[in-house]
Amino acid sequence: MYADLLAGAASPAPRKGVVHLHIELATWLCLAEHAGSIDGLGPVTADIARQIADAQRDTAVFRFSLTHNGVLLHEGRLRYRPTADQAAFVKARDKTCLAPGCRRPALRCDIDHIRAWQDDGVTQEWNLCSLCKRHHAAKHQGGYRLTRTDHGVQWTTPRGKTYQVNFGRDLNADQRHLLQSIVDQAAQVRLRQ
Repeated sequence: MYADLLAGAASPAPRKGVVHLHIELATWLCLAEHAGSIDGLGPVTADIARQIADAQRDTAVFRFSLTHNGVLLHEGRLRYRPTADQAAFVKARDKTCLAPGCRRPALRCDIDHIRAWQDDGVTQEWNLCSLCKRHHAAKHQGGYRLTRTDHGVQWTTPRGKTYQVNFGRDLNADQRHLLQSIVDQAAQVRLRQ
């Protein structure tokens, strides 16, 4: 009886486990030989930690934390989706879709990487922007390119024409500069901690 009920049901997708590697920045850069550690397993040699960090660059099986003097600098590139805090910040900063002339509210937009994930783009606020579904598709399938600028993004059409779009485009130049300074300072504080 139960087999008949489940016959048409979808099977859950296979799930991969997560292995969290901790490695010091100096060790990763081959400037030190501090042991790394893997959650649930314990310490691993510096060489093994470097090999794992390098091997996981193109896979989503492992995640790693990069620290300096015990302070988290970066949580592995393997986080594709932004956290809820990152998404809220990006939507508040952008206000609308960052395509030229688009006024769709950021709350109804996708969060996209400015430098594409597959091109080693990281999931950090400075590399994320709000794009409506239409412009998100144009970026990925229509040959448009996005690059980060001091105060926003630059769109490049397939024929090479460029368009500058600023974060918080309803702000004046001083307000945009202040907003960008706050974003940059927050990134610097994270690096110093």
